[in-house]
Amino acid sequence: MSKKCKNCEAVLPDEANYCLECMTAFDNSIKEIKDAPIPNGTFKERLLSRLTGLKSRVSSMSKRQKAALVSALTMLLLLVPLSVYLFSPVDPVGGVTADTAAGNDNNGNRPITRVEALFDEVFGTESNPNDPLSENGSTSDTGSGSGNNSVSETVGSGAAAGNTEAAAPGNGNSTSTGSGSSSGSDSNGNNSTGSSEPVLNYDDWEYMMEDGDLIVTKYTGNDKNVLVPDKINDINIHKLDKHTFKDNSTLETVTFKNSEDYHILWISSSTFYNCSSLKKVVFPTNTDMGIFPTFAVKCPNLTDIDVDHWQYKFENGALYYYDTKRWFLYEYCEGNTSSSYTVPDWVTAINNASDNFLNCKYLKKIYLNDKCSGPTPRSNYNLEGIYVGDANPSVADYDGVLYTKFEDFVQFSIYPAGKKDKSFTLPQDSYSYLRNAKNTYLETLTVPKTAEVPQKALEHLLESFPNLKTIKIEKDHPDLSMFQSYLNDNCLLYTSPSPRD
Repeated sequence: MSKKCKNCEAVLPDEANYCLECMTAFDNSIKEIKDAPIPNGTFKERLLSRLTGLKSRVSSMSKRQKAALVSALTMLLLLVPLSVYLFSPVDPVGGVTADTAAGNDNNGNRPITRVEALFDEVFGTESNPNDPLSENGSTSDTGSGSGNNSVSETVGSGAAAGNTEAAAPGNGNSTSTGSGSSSGSDSNGNNSTGSSEPVLNYDDWEYMMEDGDLIVTKYTGNDKNVLVPDKINDINIHKLDKHTFKDNSTLETVTFKNSEDYHILWISSSTFYNCSSLKKVVFPTNTDMGIFPTFAVKCPNLTDIDVDHWQYKFENGALYYYDTKRWFLYEYCEGNTSSSYTVPDWVTAINNASDNFLNCKYLKKIYLNDKCSGPTPRSNYNLEGIYVGDANPSVADYDGVLYTKFEDFVQFSIYPAGKKDKSFTLPQDSYSYLRNAKNTYLETLTVPKTAEVPQKALEHLLESFPNLKTIKIEKDHPDLSMFQSYLNDNCLLYTSPSPRD
């Protein structure tokens, strides 16, 4: 006699209760035992009932099935004591300590287990279960949403530090955002707000992953002295984005943690924007830095920048940058209390440091050397005068007013907002298209006939000098009729044979 399995159609003896091919039960008595409800009664009675059913099921098994069951139970019995042994705590030399045998030590630190010690020995690592950056530590990576953010990308190699924002990594697709978490303490164990030592707290940093690079987007803490980490989740910080510390009024010093791994670090423009209490920034060593111009804008108390890098130097309250060909004035500390600034002979350009000049309430006079181009025009300079050496080929000054030199003429560049003279004469062969200036002292402007002032430029002049009352213009000026028609309601037009009358 024989019968077929309903599941796989294997041919089996009539007395078989299980299919030997697919292990499907087809004995009705076993099914009845399996599906039978738990009888009422005491716990002992219910237990005996289940054990009786289990005994019946086991007795119906084939020899092959019984052997497999015995093997599984044996493996289970062996694994339990092995797991207990492997995950038991050890001291650094491999012995179980009295203090850690039952769990955490008196300081709340989790002991290192035997399996962690084994991995350390095999792979040459050093486990620290309490390190916020350790894979075995308590670090969590919480994104802006409700889910966890696991960062697995690695930082790719970047280019050397450049001189323009375009040299920085582009804005690719963001892959993840979040903030690393840890106990808030630095290497000395200081974690209180206002501590004299810089504080490192991974909970205070928001970041994102972009093309495999970790970019810090915001500091959310309120410590006076902050230590910027070199890594988050064991990934090198690649860049501090714009406005990372924006509007932070508590921050006084920022120190970047030195890294053992040489890597590229970008500091974006306006990273420190409107940090009213910021006094000092200490950049890291062992990094290839790219510090963008105007990284610290509207920081009225910034006086010190500590940097150790071949492309940067800090002297007399100013940061300079070397592009392998020439030196630039890169950042003028707005907290510098000197009333005058003389550009060093080895500096050839000022560039975007002009943005710092705008907000420097102490600076009154700038002296440019014979090789340095001037600051770019911006509004509301507190300067009283910008003075240039006679041999400078690119810029010139006329009584403290800055002009840009061209082949056949000079162009109005900067009229200092703090210049207190009530009258000024435009130079010969000049072009006046002044914008964004704001001087409230000038009352009389004299225009020689070789000074070109188009109507649009005239409108800008009237905006730049709101208290201008009189414009003296030479009678032979080619645009005299334009002046006469345009100025009748704006200010008094005075004509004379000579602009010096």
